[in-house]
Amino acid sequence: ATELASEVIQITPELAEWLITYRNSHNRPVRKTRVETFRRIIESGRWQLLSQGISFRKDGTLNNGQHRLHAIMAAGRAVPVMCVFGESDNAFGVIDTQSPRSAGDCISIEGIPAGAGLAASARIVMSFNAKARNGLFDNSDVIEFTRSNPDFTELEPRSVTNQARAKFKRCSFGGIHAAYYLIAKNTV
Repeated sequence: ATELASEVIQITPELAEWLITYRNSHNRPVRKTRVETFRRIIESGRWQLLSQGISFRKDGTLNNGQHRLHAIMAAGRAVPVMCVFGESDNAFGVIDTQSPRSAGDCISIEGIPAGAGLAASARIVMSFNAKARNGLFDNSDVIEFTRSNPDFTELEPRSVTNQARAKFKRCSFGGIHAAYYLIAKNTV
């Protein structure tokens, strides 16, 4: 049986760099967009201590969490991170292999119907209103937008959507809903 130990550690940019340099020998290539998402979360003050943090094998090799560590370095700020020690060598093969929770899933969990379509629509509206962000919005951005804009989720452009779909075969619900919302808000 594997015995795991866990501890919350304040990870500084310097410690993150040391861990990446000396303990990160068995990981996939770094995804810059994932690092950027975590960096924005840290810099905006939305970082939360969660059960999902970073983990190490019994020999001290980093098993999971390199994107968080890179983000801490990029943000230049220390944050608390749940660290798990003592994972077996074969644990790597099952970490992060399942489907991630999408923004649409999160919206549906909030009890709002049409979560996937609304998530796509919210990203379009947010991109329109904040062009400098290049459309990089994580799930928490989408959830915050839908919570802060109840008129967005209450808007029912179903008949407009059906008419547009009949006329323009490739129109998505998200695109039509976003356009309808922006027009209704007189922001276009």
